[in-house]
Amino acid sequence: MKNKACKLFLIMNNIYLIGRFTKEHDVQESKDKKTKILRNTIAVSRDKETTDFIPVTFLGKLAETVEKYTTKGNRISIVGALVIGESAVTAGIL
Repeated sequence: MKNKACKLFLIMNNIYLIGRFTKEHDVQESKDKKTKILRNTIAVSRDKETTDFIPVTFLGKLAETVEKYTTKGNRISIVGALVIGESAVTAGIL
């Protein structure tokens, strides 16, 4: 039962965003120098008067691809998991 609960949780913790990068990418490497980390913010229009600014983080090969093919102002569609109040290390990502 525990495995099914984990799978259900992963299905439920999906977020879908379409927006534009607001600045140039902040690219770093993990402490062990094995994983590339790319951070930026995307502007997502909620309606005609409201825009939300969402911080996003890409890791590894995906970070390399985003860095290579996008820049400030590019539109991007993101499907991912929402993690609030945790670092990547405590969340088990790195």
